[in-house]
Amino acid sequence: MPEFVTYARITAAGAAAGGMLLTAGMGIAHGQPDDASTSADGLVTVLVGGEIAVDSASPEAAAATVTGVCGGDPAEVTALARTVDADGTQQTVCAGTPRGDVLIVQNAAREATSAPAPPAEEAPSVSGQGESEEGEAPAVPGEGEAGESFNTEG
Repeated sequence: MPEFVTYARITAAGAAAGGMLLTAGMGIAHGQPDDASTSADGLVTVLVGGEIAVDSASPEAAAATVTGVCGGDPAEVTALARTVDADGTQQTVCAGTPRGDVLIVQNAAREATSAPAPPAEEAPSVSGQGESEEGEAPAVPGEGEAGESFNTEG
């Protein structure tokens, strides 16, 4: 009988721990912030040849810029810009122009992905690092002078 009680306790503890992990995971998944790249703020960015032509513009202003490069119906381009703002999905309006492809992108998505990385800094070099005055190896932590034991208890 004691073996059955031990087995039952282990099983109950495992089930309880598994249930806690399951509910903790659900809490973490729901705690994720909204994706800022798809937030509709009524503004889009127009890229021409990979360069910013109009940044954080209304769909109407973006359409005016796009139709100035690609031609087309401003009402259709305005509708496309509104879709980009709502969905966050970039759209190529026309490709192969002399200035390059023309894209409408969500302004938050472009800002989040195009930030330049800071330049890497090199650590300053120190000449003679790791050598003692006499050319011997440096003392090891826990030892006194090179080769002498620091802890004399033993």
